[in-house]
Amino acid sequence: MYWDAELVPYCGGTYKVIKRVSKLIDERSAKMVEMKNPCIVLDSVVCQARYSSCRMFCPKSMYPYWREAWLERVKQEKEIVPDPGGAISVTADSTKD
Repeated sequence: MYWDAELVPYCGGTYKVIKRVSKLIDERSAKMVEMKNPCIVLDSVVCQARYSSCRMFCPKSMYPYWREAWLERVKQEKEIVPDPGGAISVTADSTKD
């Protein structure tokens, strides 16, 4: 998994984690692939095809995958009740490796 230019517009924002993805299907081989480190899917963060010429007007609006190392956990106030689904908020940070 690599850093993609389409992630740039979301850097510095705060988003809720929808889920962790540990397996996906490789579209080329149609085989299930297990990731060495799970990736993160963030709420309201979708590919907009702004910076990739090969994805102009991408109709998929798919969720990009984020490495946990690229994200920073946001500290929550004591009065905030945790989401029953286990979701947390994170800040996208392009300065992390």
